[in-house]
Amino acid sequence: MPTSVPPYLRTRLSVMLFLQFFIWGSWYLTAYRYMIAHEMAYNAFYLYTAGPLGAIIAPFFLGLCVDRFFNVERVLAACFLIAGCIMLALPWLGSLPAQGIYHDNPMTGAHELAWYAITICGCTVAKSTAFNLAILAHMLFYMPTLGLTATLAFRHLPNGGEQFPLVRLWGTFGWIAAGLVLALGFTRLGDGGQLIEAGETSVQFVLGACSSLVLGLFCLTLPRTPPLRRGQPFHLPELLFLDAWREMRQWPFAIYTISSFLICIPLAAYYANLQNQLGAMNLTHASIWANVGTWLEAGMLFLMPMFLRRLGIKRMIAIAALAWVLRYALFSWSAGQGAIAAPFLADGGLNPAYPGVVVMGMPIPYLHLGFLLMLAGVALHGICYDFLFVTGQVFVDRVTAPQIRGQAQAMNIFFTQGLGLYVGALVAGWLSQSAFTDAHGHAITATTPEALADWPRLWWPLAGMAAAVLVVFWLTFHYREPKATPGGMPAEPAGTPA
Repeated sequence: MPTSVPPYLRTRLSVMLFLQFFIWGSWYLTAYRYMIAHEMAYNAFYLYTAGPLGAIIAPFFLGLCVDRFFNVERVLAACFLIAGCIMLALPWLGSLPAQGIYHDNPMTGAHELAWYAITICGCTVAKSTAFNLAILAHMLFYMPTLGLTATLAFRHLPNGGEQFPLVRLWGTFGWIAAGLVLALGFTRLGDGGQLIEAGETSVQFVLGACSSLVLGLFCLTLPRTPPLRRGQPFHLPELLFLDAWREMRQWPFAIYTISSFLICIPLAAYYANLQNQLGAMNLTHASIWANVGTWLEAGMLFLMPMFLRRLGIKRMIAIAALAWVLRYALFSWSAGQGAIAAPFLADGGLNPAYPGVVVMGMPIPYLHLGFLLMLAGVALHGICYDFLFVTGQVFVDRVTAPQIRGQAQAMNIFFTQGLGLYVGALVAGWLSQSAFTDAHGHAITATTPEALADWPRLWWPLAGMAAAVLVVFWLTFHYREPKATPGGMPAEPAGTPA
């Protein structure tokens, strides 16, 4: 078997992954602020249940399609084209005029605004509900592509274990590029001198939709990747992970699965709430600061083999849980430092009280302790994410038999990025509603400087959840690392329970 990759193939695979994550990165960190700015704050947290639901539902059917019926590149093309068309409808939904719906507050007896409603095809629904359903429709087609692009790449890379991470790295660059393009290209000053964040406008969805349509067409140029099991009989256990479920009889596998599911519950709040605290602190260009951790994650991917050899599975997953505790503590402490002085005055000039500089139109408040604490928490992303998900995938690969590894990895994704993040989004939404509601039952706008005192009420309970999972995992997970070969790589057989 050849081990070299033709340059044209590596380039096409890199472009595929770059655009795939550019789509996701163009809106995922900023759409919550868009909903708040467009009369959709009511139940806006359901926005972050769409991705996990897509990870739970769609792969069952699309995985079956690419295994037995259709070429992978054609399924990818269809998914991206449909997902792009759905996303094009989001700016239209966000701009629809809405009518305020009022109710009687049982705590105060006052007649208060509850939410905004729109009428579509004669049906009246909450505007936020219609928007969230459209996002869910988009993610039902987008989320399966995360596995399909990996499937296509591994099929055509002769030595995928070493070559895929370098190709996958372009996905990280795509996510970063989306944030840079959005923040630096479309953040502007309004007529009154106020700064209008790009994340509060519909341009993010236009960027995502156009990228998705372009990638859909580009997928038709990718190498032909026919189904490997065309014509073979279908077995229900393959679809329902029944063979992988038997691995739960192994104590380390069961503890890992339960722990990774539980740690994903506090994890989900990061994506939904980070951008809002940045706004409350008067930090502009939120999509750039939120991507600082993604830059460091790119470097972490290169160091993962060394960490796996020196630390082992148990220590790496434990460090990931500890990093989530520290991250949420840093976010809470940063909120306690108060808001940063606004960078611009009403006339658009630089505020002399602003504790920093402006580089290429982007304010950098490097002298503010709250900013430094927040940045430190964001920078932990490589440890928080890679030490959990990448290490988990390595562990699952080591402890399962080759004939069921595909099922086991699919079940791993189901419990973490599917069920775990879905439950986490609900928990984060409930905690957020509790944290940003005053004693009279009135909602507090989380993106204002006045709300900074309430942010620790969100972050500290989540830090406590992560700490509890860390303790339970450390005390109950017993796993013997496989012996390393002279070249430093784990030897077969895989690690076994200690």
